Amino acid sequence: VLLFSGFYPALVMNRFRPVEVLRGNVFSAVGNRSWLRKLQVLVQFSIAAFLISSTLIVVNQMQFLNSFDKGFNAEQLINIPVDDRELQKQLTTIKQSMSQVAGVKQATASGEALPSAMNNTWSFDWDGNTEESRAGINMVAVDYDYFETIETALVMGRNISKAMPSDSIGVCLINESAFKRTGWADIEGKKVRLEGNERFVVGVVEDFHYNSLHSSVAPAAYLLFEPGHRVSPDNLILRLEASSMASSLNELDNIWQQFSDQPFSFTFVDQAFAQLYGDEQKFMKVVIGFAAVGIFLTILGLVGLVSFMAERHSKEISIRKVLGASQSHILSRFGGQFVRIFVFSMLLALPASWLVMDKWLQGFQEGISIGWPILLGAAGVSLFITLLSVGGQAMKVALANPVKYLSDQ
Repeated sequence: VLLFSGFYPALVMNRFRPVEVLRGNVFSAVGNRSWLRKLQVLVQFSIAAFLISSTLIVVNQMQFLNSFDKGFNAEQLINIPVDDRELQKQLTTIKQSMSQVAGVKQATASGEALPSAMNNTWSFDWDGNTEESRAGINMVAVDYDYFETIETALVMGRNISKAMPSDSIGVCLINESAFKRTGWADIEGKKVRLEGNERFVVGVVEDFHYNSLHSSVAPAAYLLFEPGHRVSPDNLILRLEASSMASSLNELDNIWQQFSDQPFSFTFVDQAFAQLYGDEQKFMKVVIGFAAVGIFLTILGLVGLVSFMAERHSKEISIRKVLGASQSHILSRFGGQFVRIFVFSMLLALPASWLVMDKWLQGFQEGISIGWPILLGAAGVSLFITLLSVGGQAMKVALANPVKYLSDQ
């Protein structure tokens, strides 16, 4: 761009004909390179339309990511990491104390935070498996009331129950992805082998996301493990009432200080999930910034070009008006060439934007589809820019007094 911006004026000045200026033909002095000016407008239009459509796609995708159903209710849910092994042994007592705080609706514990990278993988085998090698499955250590707290649904079977002591060592739940891998029609009497240990499958949990939509929901097994005896660090997960959030957090902090000299640290689960898309948020800001610059430069270029053409063809337009040409005729003749450039630039920019952004969207397991409404919206914004920058100058030409230009010749 820098080379071209310096090359073009130098080329124009090199072809400058001083004799024409001395004769009064100012516009003849710089030559008649209308095709080059039209090419510049075409490039400006195309870049602006590409950036506008890309911006609309990125914004729509980010809105989709923020509103996408994760499979559980992340609102008013906080995650408190408990990494200290000694503190983990007191986690049951801490949980009971925190659950009694006013404004705490539910409390549970888990070996995986929300969100989580899910790095605890066990070998996975099941009844009826004909594969030679065992598959891997994400193991999640949970408490009895885990699924009620995060508000996710069981699609089959039952939850782990305190009324059945054998549930602590002999059963597990799996998610829908794991159930589909087994190929079972139901879970009646079905067993799985996790790290070689058999467990009855008593329930199937709806798939929900532990991570961003860059990855799909992996097969997972949920086992009951007492706090302090888990392989991975523990996490307290609490659901709070929005009306008393501040006072509840203050009371939770006081309880935490009774058990630990470490600062009370927690994250809001919905905000933590939003932070997973930090790169996408930055990318959206960059695209919007480029689009704003592109639109600004396009308007400047169009206004300058239209002003130049208006002055260049002022005598011709004045003669046509004197001979009876209407304002609509002048507008259509003057603006028609911009309409053709606009249409051609849309045919170049919108398919290019679709190809580039479709490739970007493939990095997500879930995403929007690039439909005609988005592309037509980009074309509509581009058309508005064209009318804004060209329309005013075109009306000025159509309404100008022809006597002014004819008397100057």
